[in-house]
Parts: sequence; structure tokens; C-alpha cells
Amino acid sequence: MPGKGVRFAIGNIALTTKHLEIEMECLVATIRSALFLGTDPSDRNRLALAHGKASASALGKTIVFDLEGGGKEDVPVLRALGFSDATDADVCQVQRNSVGRPSTERAKAIEFVLEYLHNSDLMPWEAVERAAEARSIASPGTLNSVRAELAKTGQIIQIGKGRNAKWRLGSPRPESD
Repeated sequence: MPGKGVRFAIGNIALTTKHLEIEMECLVATIRSALFLGTDPSDRNRLALAHGKASASALGKTIVFDLEGGGKEDVPVLRALGFSDATDADVCQVQRNSVGRPSTERAKAIEFVLEYLHNSDLMPWEAVERAAEARSIASPGTLNSVRAELAKTGQIIQIGKGRNAKWRLGSPRPESD
């Protein structure tokens, strides 16, 4: 629900010049202030209603709500929890998910590859992939990325080329100062 704006409609605009000027002034005034409904930046499971303004007048506090009920057949109920210091920009900000595996998963894959190759002299990479898949360690893409990283640092070494290539444990290159 990020960035859902709440709109306010202006009533009928009179056709006389005098009334048109008054209505236009009201229109300009209402555009200077808006309410924004989105997720609470401190807890993405709650909703927040923020007040945004384009003028120097006082800004209202953001109200935080808990969403209760709802689902397929029920209408959800908003229960006010209190106020927040979040701004309208914070409430409307789109939360992006991180891309790729978490670093802990990558670290587990590195540890697995080094341990698995430690127990053998020469090993085809497909055997490493099958063993990792059987243990739900990492995807083939993550394993290939880990293989490239470990080969670059010299921790594993490729013997041969193509489908006949086999891998063994190497020794890390000394770090240059």
C-alpha cells in the first residue's frame, strides 16, 4: 500500500466571475495541503496517515494505525496507535526488497564448497552442485558465483577445461599491502 494519496474533491464552481475567483482561491488553498496514506516507516506492517504541506503553516503529526481483520470477506478495521515523527515523504517512500541471497547464505555456500573440496583430491563441479542441492545449501547461480570468487582468490583451482574440468582445494594468494 505504499504511497496511496487521499484526494479531496472541490464542489461545483459558480459561473459568475466573482464566485469563480473565490472558488479558485479555495482550490489553490486545498492543493497546498494533503493527507497521504502509506506504510509506517518504523514498522512496515502498520499504516500511517501523514500530513503534507506546501505552505509555512503548522504541519499535523503523522498518525499510526494497526490494521485488524480484513481478508477475503471482511472489511479491515483501522485502530489508531498514536503519533509518529515520520513525514509525508517517509510514508510514501516505496520499500525496495534487497536483491540476491543474503550474505549469510553466500557465506554458507563458500564454507560448503571449501569443506566439500577439502575431503577430495579432484572433483567435477557437477558433484559439488548435486551435493549442495541435496543439502539445500545454495542455488546453482550462487554456487557459480562463489566458484568464480574462490577461483579468483586461489582458494580453489580448476584442473582441465570444459566438461572434463575438475576442481580441487587451492591455497589463498597472499594479500599485497
